[in-house]
Amino acid sequence: RREANGIENESSDTDEPEDEDDDSESESDTDMNDLDKYLGDLEKRTSEIYKQKDYMWSFEESEDENSDDDDDEDRVQKLKRKHKRRMRRNKGVGAKSDMLAMFMDTVEDIKSGMKAVKDEKKAKQEAAEQAAGIEEGDFYKIMGVEKNATNGQLRKAYHKLMILWHPDKNRDNIEEANRKANLVKDAYECLSNKWERHVYDKIGLEGYLFHCKMIQTFKNYLRSGLKIKKHGRNGKRYGIEALGLTYYSPKRRMLWLDHQGTHLCTGPVRILEAVTEREKASIKQVKVQDVTEIKKGKSTEVFERTGVESKARRYFSIVTPDRTLDIEVISLEQRDFLATRIALLVIDSQKNEEWLEKHYKEHPPKKKKRRKIKQRKKKT
Repeated sequence: RREANGIENESSDTDEPEDEDDDSESESDTDMNDLDKYLGDLEKRTSEIYKQKDYMWSFEESEDENSDDDDDEDRVQKLKRKHKRRMRRNKGVGAKSDMLAMFMDTVEDIKSGMKAVKDEKKAKQEAAEQAAGIEEGDFYKIMGVEKNATNGQLRKAYHKLMILWHPDKNRDNIEEANRKANLVKDAYECLSNKWERHVYDKIGLEGYLFHCKMIQTFKNYLRSGLKIKKHGRNGKRYGIEALGLTYYSPKRRMLWLDHQGTHLCTGPVRILEAVTEREKASIKQVKVQDVTEIKKGKSTEVFERTGVESKARRYFSIVTPDRTLDIEVISLEQRDFLATRIALLVIDSQKNEEWLEKHYKEHPPKKKKRRKIKQRKKKT
């Protein structure tokens, strides 16, 4: 591929116009969005699962096709053959039903992940459209104040603008008055809040709108729960230690966000409100407010003891002073997706400026680049 690109670049110097920005050519490959990577991984896994399912059940179809008997065969022989086929199928009904349930559960998990990615992309598009619909392009311009305005100045400007755009004073154009009043209200709610104003100053109008929508979208996805594998702090390895042939089997669990949005929980099944003591004991949870770090790979004591080097790219840990959730997921793309969005939950809950700086330094809001074309060189 590199050789082919080299040949194309050489030919473009003489015949075709060339781009000034080298980064714009490789933007689709090297600067690919994590959402696109995660969505591509989910689509690939879905196709592989259906291929496996079709292969497992293909022998039944071939058997049915080859079971067409001749017209001359006796009716009794037909009944015997039919009965034998039914008995052979009934022997494996339990195994096949369990396998089918496993396939369907996996497909449902992948579909929920794809829905989360699509909802986030939709939120990003809505934020871009909403930002483009604001003519002023800035909350400070809507309020008519400077960027260093105090809360008192903001409050004074808010009351003045709400009186100006009151429907009773704009009966000829009520729709425009309501639109302006809603913009003023949104701008004041953002700028009058110290944390919201800090986020807005950091990432701008479109980035702020997408930031708010993305957090709400991920909360809705995480409340429904997703399947993971949890490595326990007291997990034991099985096998022959003398020969170094040991293994650890992580527990299959559910990960979800409680209905109040304050705790990340894991357990055998998703329980929104635990009632009995048994249900309470089965749930392991950490408070989002107390999260101090999100680590990736074999970076904790639990993963050093129970993890495997070949699966290290699937591991991430949610660390608090009291407890650590050591989680294994199905792929690197899902790990990056979950770790990044859980970090946003921590930022929103703790109002932590250091986490905000770190997050948007690693994932800066992307700006569209304009491609400039050189003029063709005249041949001498």
